[in-house]
Amino acid sequence: MIPITIDVLSHELVPRFRILKKEEKEKLLETFQTTEENLPKILDTDPVVKVLKASIGDVLEIIRNSPTAGESKYYRIVVGKKKILQEEAAIIETDEEAVEEDEAPLDSSEYSEEEDE
Repeated sequence: MIPITIDVLSHELVPRFRILKKEEKEKLLETFQTTEENLPKILDTDPVVKVLKASIGDVLEIIRNSPTAGESKYYRIVVGKKKILQEEAAIIETDEEAVEEDEAPLDSSEYSEEEDE
């Protein structure tokens, strides 16, 4: 059986993508006064990333057609799955710490069965 290959970039529902040059990436970060860590992410395993041969750390410009704005541009930084898992673990850890701080032991004098009835 011959494998079927599909050009994901030519599908009508897939927006236009391009890899920003280093200078464009620096200007983007400066313009929005942000860092790479704060950019939305796209996994290096994404089919579009593979077709574009983008590398971890590359920033993709995504150009979507919009009925109200004409065109809208979005930016995503290419990351590996390991980076996403590390970030998720850090978020979970932070959430658990916040919950622990909020949980004070219940003082039995504040609660009685009579109030429950």
